[in-house]
Amino acid sequence: MLLDEPFSALDTGLREQTRAAVITALERSGTTTVLVTHDQEEALSFGDGVAVMMRGSLPQSGSPESVFGNPGTAEIAALMGSIVLLPAVRFGNEIDSALGRISVRHDRSAGAESVSAMVRPSQVSLSVDLTHGSALVTGVRYIGPTAVVSLRTLGDPPIALSLAIPALQAQSLAVGAVVGLKVDGGAVLYSASATIH
Repeated sequence: MLLDEPFSALDTGLREQTRAAVITALERSGTTTVLVTHDQEEALSFGDGVAVMMRGSLPQSGSPESVFGNPGTAEIAALMGSIVLLPAVRFGNEIDSALGRISVRHDRSAGAESVSAMVRPSQVSLSVDLTHGSALVTGVRYIGPTAVVSLRTLGDPPIALSLAIPALQAQSLAVGAVVGLKVDGGAVLYSASATIH
């Protein structure tokens, strides 16, 4: 069965319910299905396999976990969800960056001397410890139970990033405050010449 953007006209709540019902029905029937979508969350949650199509080719396919967690290029990484791409200096199995020292989870740099490190915003958390990485709070925007905190790292060059955190945690943050940053789960390395179109 081919499903071409089947949930795009539904509001968020109904989309999630309908998607869950369709997945259950397809699993019960054993029907092989191809879902075409521009929604990363939908692609990653719907199937057993994901294939990324870019400019008429399929540069990467595999399990949702492998494509999201170990994207072949920075461009694929950005297509699969928000990323932070940082200039980095390699030290063995770790890198130094504006977010501090981070372990290397996957190395896609093909041995390049000059590298960029990719982490997902969901890997970054705020900390009171300023010794690893630190940033200036440039904005706080409340969205119901969460808040989006805009930050600019204090390193050179400064990197802008936004983190979604529980609204209660954001209440103590003020624009102009300096906070520590902690990265969990390691980075994926690419050649520093990697670009995102």
